[in-house]
Amino acid sequence: MTNSKIEEIQNDTKRRLLLLILLLAITIILCLTMTYAWFTSNKRVSVDELQVNVSAVNGLEISADAVKWGTKIDKNMLINSDKNTNNQLPEILSNVSTAGYVNNGVMDMFYGEVKEINPDVCDEEDDTRCYTLSGQDISSLSVCGGEKACPDNARFMAFDVYLKLDGTFDESGVDLYLTPNANVVKAENENDYGIKNTARVAFIEEGHISKDTYLEGVDVDGQKVAGDVFIAGKNEGTRSIIWEPNANTHTSAGLLNAEKYGLEAVNGKFECKGIKKPFTDIKLYDTYNSAHNDVFENQVVSMQTDADRSTDVRIENFKLKVGVTKLRIYFWVEGQDIDTENNAAGYKMSLNLQFTIK
Repeated sequence: MTNSKIEEIQNDTKRRLLLLILLLAITIILCLTMTYAWFTSNKRVSVDELQVNVSAVNGLEISADAVKWGTKIDKNMLINSDKNTNNQLPEILSNVSTAGYVNNGVMDMFYGEVKEINPDVCDEEDDTRCYTLSGQDISSLSVCGGEKACPDNARFMAFDVYLKLDGTFDESGVDLYLTPNANVVKAENENDYGIKNTARVAFIEEGHISKDTYLEGVDVDGQKVAGDVFIAGKNEGTRSIIWEPNANTHTSAGLLNAEKYGLEAVNGKFECKGIKKPFTDIKLYDTYNSAHNDVFENQVVSMQTDADRSTDVRIENFKLKVGVTKLRIYFWVEGQDIDTENNAAGYKMSLNLQFTIK
């Protein structure tokens, strides 16, 4: 082979390598600049090592089992409670969605699976038209957490706590508040990529018994049932009270999502259309227009609070009465939130709840 031929082959190889490097650079740039509601990339669509802390002040007592009372419970206490018949406490969350409906004490919840459309029919000017979304019903709760592994459909948290109020109060009950110590924050030593902005918390009152019933028990079908067992068995909730703890905080990618979907903020806060029934292959763009109102509905968020609030916030439409109240708490990553996008996936956050009365 002549020297000129060898040189020609070497030059051709260099050109091919340069072209591959250029294509790789373009691919990386596209991955960094394209954003979507719902996680769509091959990153982990999860939040790891979740921490949960729940406490009560100002005379309230709280319990994981309606027997051992105090002012604070944590995730391990919820997992190990002998009244744990509904606590779903996975280590990993995925993006899910709800319109907030409750049936038999359980909130409707749907897992969203995103698929890429054939590029030949994709609108390159608007990448929200490049993907479809399908919603799978995952409402049923699995008792899991800790050493008991959670199944694949356990993609959100749900757990029961018990609040005990003693003293002389109006029969209608007292207002229950979340103190400024109640929040959803990024985990320590984590960069802030906005995962906390996607969080939602919901409260469902599952039942209440009087102080006397709690202390003395109750007759059920001719048998005496202890008060703690009786209240633990109640699953009578019919409505959810949804809290968005970081409603005024958004990443630049989240704001770009809002622009793509044609959403406008009111005092820095955006509406969210949650999923209310299963469906298959709806374009992402259509999840926020009126084309599928039978599937998506404005999520009624009773409490939208600022991330840096310094005052108590009242839990709307709820009264705590003397005796023992069972409260089911949900914690999830809302897939329809504008800040649920690839850059936020895979990071850690903590849920802290502190209740008080006035």
